[in-house]
Amino acid sequence: MNTDKTNQDEALEQVQTIKRFFEEGQKHIYENGVLLMFWGILIPAATAAFYCLAAKSGYDSIAAIAFWPAVSVFGAAVSVITGMRKSKRAAAQSFAVKINSFMWIGFLLSILILFAVHMLGGDGMRPLFLSTIALLLGMAYWTYGSILQLGWFRLFSAVWWIAALVIAPLEWAQASIGLAGCTFVCSFIPGLVMFTNQKK
Repeated sequence: MNTDKTNQDEALEQVQTIKRFFEEGQKHIYENGVLLMFWGILIPAATAAFYCLAAKSGYDSIAAIAFWPAVSVFGAAVSVITGMRKSKRAAAQSFAVKINSFMWIGFLLSILILFAVHMLGGDGMRPLFLSTIALLLGMAYWTYGSILQLGWFRLFSAVWWIAALVIAPLEWAQASIGLAGCTFVCSFIPGLVMFTNQKK
């Protein structure tokens, strides 16, 4: 009887641990809705700024070549600094928060490394590169939504994957504008939903 009681207590404790993991992870992503909104605005705005810059200075100018690496570093810096400030305000980061943070950092690093590989390989910027980014982001949304049991968030992975298929055969300009639009839909809109719900 004592053994059965112990097993039941251990099972109940494990269930409670899993429940806390989901709750803390969901709370974390809702608190970071503003970051999703930030990326949802940054990429479309940067795309428009890039084409204005390239029209004046040319696509082969130093400013145009350095533009997207600079935007990526800026966006990553804002995300990291925001995350660090929130961590300092919290007494301690939970396991769920650490897992979520490391996962997103891993996906962002993958995109930056992909960018470097294309540049160092002399392959240049082609629509296939943008399709690969959409694929990676689709996998990130699917993984994140699945781990935290956020079905509505996971559905946005389908938008990324459809975008990857659609922009692959397009010209670079059309593909980049398409990816920027997809970023707004898949980042700003869910970020706004999270930010609004988190404020309630």
